[in-house]
Amino acid sequence: MVDALGYPVHFIITGGESADCTQAHALLKQCEQAVQDVIAEKGYDSNTVREGVMQQADEAIIPSKSNRKETIPHDKLLYAARHLVENTIGKLIHNRRLATRYDKTVSSFAAFVNLACIKMHLVN
Repeated sequence: MVDALGYPVHFIITGGESADCTQAHALLKQCEQAVQDVIAEKGYDSNTVREGVMQQADEAIIPSKSNRKETIPHDKLLYAARHLVENTIGKLIHNRRLATRYDKTVSSFAAFVNLACIKMHLVN
């Protein structure tokens, strides 16, 4: 999860076989401040994710999947800000250790992700 400026705020490490959308509620619960808008990609388009987001945020800006019977409109201008997440991930994986996940344990990998996030905050 990144803030409005594209700085990492929270992260949860999951197994490679699990979907990212399963952690949407847990990430939102970690936010201490009020969340205005949640911008997510199509992979997060499910009724349970949308309901959870609407409990903690003002608006869920998630495009509908192509297989949804009734498409849910979203603000395309606000959705364009999702590139901040992609840019943050791109900056983080410049650290080869993150991109290839050399660490064997979750705790050591999480520690290095924390260091990379701190570096992003300090450098920018």
